[in-house]
Amino acid sequence: MPAMIRCLITLLLVLLACGCGPKDEDSNSSTANQQTTTSTRISAQGYDRVRDARFSPDGARLVLVGESGQDEVAILTTDLEGGDVQVLVDEGLSYLSTVAWSPDGAQVYYSGDGGIYRIAASGGEPELVVDAFAVLSLDVARDGSRIAWSENGPNSVNVAPLDAIPVTTDNITYGPNGFNPRFSPDSARLIYTQFEGDAAIYKLAAADLSGEPEDVAGQADYLSNAAWVDDDTVLMFDNDRIVERSLTGEDVRELTDAFAGTGLDVSHDGANFIHGANGQSSLELESR
Repeated sequence: MPAMIRCLITLLLVLLACGCGPKDEDSNSSTANQQTTTSTRISAQGYDRVRDARFSPDGARLVLVGESGQDEVAILTTDLEGGDVQVLVDEGLSYLSTVAWSPDGAQVYYSGDGGIYRIAASGGEPELVVDAFAVLSLDVARDGSRIAWSENGPNSVNVAPLDAIPVTTDNITYGPNGFNPRFSPDSARLIYTQFEGDAAIYKLAAADLSGEPEDVAGQADYLSNAAWVDDDTVLMFDNDRIVERSLTGEDVRELTDAFAGTGLDVSHDGANFIHGANGQSSLELESR
């Protein structure tokens, strides 16, 4: 081997060993701030698809919607591995049906034919909560004071007190254009998404929908929602990712990729989050 070539090879090996060689252009990008998570694929035996999972207040179980074939829809609870499947409701539901826990975990709220209902988490007879049509999403404040929901078609965020059941029409506040409302842990605010042209944005409002909503950074779409980690921090779908964002500062941390993400929820202790993807049959539960 010619002496010049041997010298060049030796020089290259020295450069690589000391880290002076070519660097990945993305090594200092936002992925350097990406948090490591471990994931579990969640499905339910006997169901072709599961969606819209929500953590119980104690973080031990999930309530979700299971679908089989074209028309069979059920409200289920499972453990955090998709086992111990319990069927709560299997009639009066539709492809729009969705779910949420009561603050104490003793009941499950769900949407179906004729409105929003609640049923004991151990099973029983459902009770009508709100007479509403084609409910797309719903949430219950952690202090139990209010329920929020949006409907297919009007796409407005609506709020009502839960001090009298069923809710009467004159107690409902029909709010701004939007969908996927979620109450903050202190029950004082709502974050939701709103169409803006061909895309969607995040908005922040008082829990009673008083005052002017504020814009929240993040690139949403019609499937997107945010979920609260604490009163200052949310997880949200943002430009085909899930990020953790401070509402009062500029801190943004990427957690995972999430193309066409939907149904994001976070456990109350912030240790786990779960999400789906449009057209996907199972869910991804992430621990961090």
